[in-house]
Amino acid sequence: MSAALMSEIIEDYLTARRARYAETTVRNEGHVLHRFVATRGDIQMRHLTPEHVETWFLNLMQPHTDRSGIHRPAIQPSSHNYYLDRLKSFFAYCTKRGLTRADLLAHVPPMKQARRIRLQPSVTTLLDMLENAPEPRD
Repeated sequence: MSAALMSEIIEDYLTARRARYAETTVRNEGHVLHRFVATRGDIQMRHLTPEHVETWFLNLMQPHTDRSGIHRPAIQPSSHNYYLDRLKSFFAYCTKRGLTRADLLAHVPPMKQARRIRLQPSVTTLLDMLENAPEPRD
Protein backbone atom coordinates (compact mmCIF):
# COMPACT_ATOMS: atom_id res chain seq x y z
CA MET A 1 0.00 0.00 0.00
CA SER A 2 3.03 2.30 0.26
CA ALA A 3 2.90 2.82 -3.53
CA ALA A 4 -0.83 3.55 -3.51
CA LEU A 5 -2.14 6.51 -5.45
CA MET A 6 -3.89 9.27 -3.55
CA SER A 7 -7.16 8.58 -5.39
CA GLU A 8 -7.15 4.96 -4.15
CA ILE A 9 -6.48 6.03 -0.57
CA ILE A 10 -9.19 8.67 -0.77
CA GLU A 11 -11.74 6.05 -1.84
CA ASP A 12 -10.71 3.81 1.09
CA TYR A 13 -10.97 6.79 3.43
CA LEU A 14 -14.42 7.76 2.18
CA THR A 15 -15.62 4.16 2.47
CA ALA A 16 -14.46 4.09 6.10
CA ARG A 17 -16.15 7.45 6.75
CA ARG A 18 -19.48 6.27 5.29
CA ALA A 19 -19.79 3.79 8.14
CA ARG A 20 -19.66 6.54 10.76
CA TYR A 21 -20.90 9.77 9.17
CA ALA A 22 -23.86 11.08 7.21
CA GLU A 23 -23.76 10.70 3.45
CA THR A 24 -23.78 14.48 3.01
CA THR A 25 -20.69 14.83 5.20
CA VAL A 26 -18.85 12.15 3.24
CA ARG A 27 -19.90 13.68 -0.08
CA ASN A 28 -18.61 17.12 1.00
CA GLU A 29 -15.32 15.63 2.17
CA GLY A 30 -15.05 13.74 -1.09
CA HIS A 31 -15.59 16.95 -3.05
CA VAL A 32 -12.65 18.66 -1.34
CA LEU A 33 -10.37 15.62 -1.57
CA HIS A 34 -11.18 14.94 -5.22
CA ARG A 35 -10.60 18.61 -6.01
CA PHE A 36 -7.22 18.40 -4.30
CA VAL A 37 -6.21 15.33 -6.35
CA ALA A 38 -7.57 16.77 -9.61
CA THR A 39 -5.56 19.97 -9.30
CA ARG A 40 -2.53 18.59 -7.45
CA GLY A 41 -2.23 15.41 -9.49
CA ASP A 42 -2.89 11.78 -8.62
CA ILE A 43 0.53 10.94 -7.24
CA GLN A 44 1.61 8.23 -4.85
CA MET A 45 0.91 9.22 -1.28
CA ARG A 46 4.54 8.72 -0.28
CA HIS A 47 5.58 11.45 -2.74
CA LEU A 48 3.20 14.09 -1.35
CA THR A 49 5.10 16.83 0.49
CA PRO A 50 4.09 19.79 2.67
CA GLU A 51 5.17 22.03 -0.21
CA HIS A 52 2.61 20.38 -2.54
CA VAL A 53 -0.16 21.10 -0.04
CA GLU A 54 1.04 24.64 0.58
CA THR A 55 1.16 25.38 -3.16
CA TRP A 56 -2.40 24.09 -3.58
CA PHE A 57 -3.68 26.42 -0.87
CA LEU A 58 -1.67 29.37 -2.21
CA ASN A 59 -3.21 28.87 -5.66
CA LEU A 60 -6.71 28.91 -4.18
CA MET A 61 -6.00 32.08 -2.23
CA GLN A 62 -5.62 34.13 -5.40
CA PRO A 63 -7.94 34.52 -8.40
CA HIS A 64 -7.68 31.36 -10.47
CA THR A 65 -9.29 29.39 -13.29
CA ASP A 66 -10.81 26.07 -12.30
CA ARG A 67 -10.65 22.83 -14.30
CA SER A 68 -13.81 23.72 -16.23
CA GLY A 69 -12.25 27.00 -17.40
CA ILE A 70 -14.33 29.23 -15.14
CA HIS A 71 -12.50 32.20 -13.62
CA ARG A 72 -12.91 32.08 -9.83
CA PRO A 73 -12.09 34.67 -7.20
CA ALA A 74 -9.80 33.83 -4.29
CA ILE A 75 -11.42 31.63 -1.68
CA GLN A 76 -12.70 33.18 1.54
CA PRO A 77 -11.03 32.46 4.89
CA SER A 78 -13.99 30.27 5.88
CA SER A 79 -13.50 28.11 2.76
CA HIS A 80 -9.76 27.94 3.40
CA ASN A 81 -10.38 26.70 6.95
CA TYR A 82 -13.03 24.24 5.75
CA TYR A 83 -10.61 22.75 3.19
CA LEU A 84 -7.90 22.68 5.84
CA ASP A 85 -10.13 20.69 8.21
CA ARG A 86 -11.06 18.20 5.48
CA LEU A 87 -7.43 17.63 4.52
CA LYS A 88 -6.35 17.46 8.16
CA SER A 89 -8.79 14.62 8.78
CA PHE A 90 -7.64 12.76 5.66
CA PHE A 91 -3.94 13.22 6.47
CA ALA A 92 -4.53 11.97 10.03
CA TYR A 93 -6.11 8.84 8.49
CA CYS A 94 -3.02 8.42 6.29
CA THR A 95 -0.62 8.91 9.19
CA LYS A 96 -2.40 6.33 11.37
CA ARG A 97 -2.07 3.80 8.56
CA GLY A 98 1.60 4.50 7.98
CA LEU A 99 1.07 6.02 4.53
CA THR A 100 2.92 9.20 5.44
CA ARG A 101 5.10 10.41 8.28
CA ALA A 102 5.36 14.03 7.24
CA ASP A 103 3.25 16.82 8.70
CA LEU A 104 1.69 17.68 5.35
CA LEU A 105 -0.04 20.77 6.74
CA ALA A 106 3.13 22.19 8.33
CA HIS A 107 3.10 25.28 6.08
CA VAL A 108 -0.67 25.88 6.03
CA PRO A 109 -1.99 27.77 9.06
CA PRO A 110 -5.69 28.47 9.51
CA MET A 111 -6.86 31.89 8.38
CA LYS A 112 -8.49 34.42 10.66
CA GLN A 113 -12.13 34.98 9.85
CA ALA A 114 -13.82 38.33 10.23
CA ARG A 115 -16.48 38.22 12.89
CA ARG A 116 -19.93 39.24 11.82
CA ILE A 117 -21.58 41.76 14.08
CA ARG A 118 -25.22 40.94 14.49
CA LEU A 119 -27.71 43.73 14.87
CA GLN A 120 -29.27 43.25 18.26
CA PRO A 121 -31.82 45.91 19.17
CA SER A 122 -32.00 46.86 22.82
CA VAL A 123 -34.95 45.92 24.99
CA THR A 124 -36.28 49.49 24.90
CA THR A 125 -36.16 49.51 21.09
CA LEU A 126 -38.10 46.25 20.94
CA LEU A 127 -40.71 47.55 23.38
CA ASP A 128 -41.03 50.80 21.38
CA MET A 129 -41.59 48.75 18.22
CA LEU A 130 -44.41 46.85 19.94
CA GLU A 131 -46.01 49.98 21.30
CA ASN A 132 -45.87 51.83 17.98
CA ALA A 133 -47.20 48.99 15.83
CA PRO A 134 -50.44 50.07 14.07
CA GLU A 135 -52.23 46.84 14.95
CA PRO A 136 -51.63 44.77 18.08
CA ARG A 137 -50.94 41.70 15.93
CA ASP A 138 -48.33 43.51 13.79
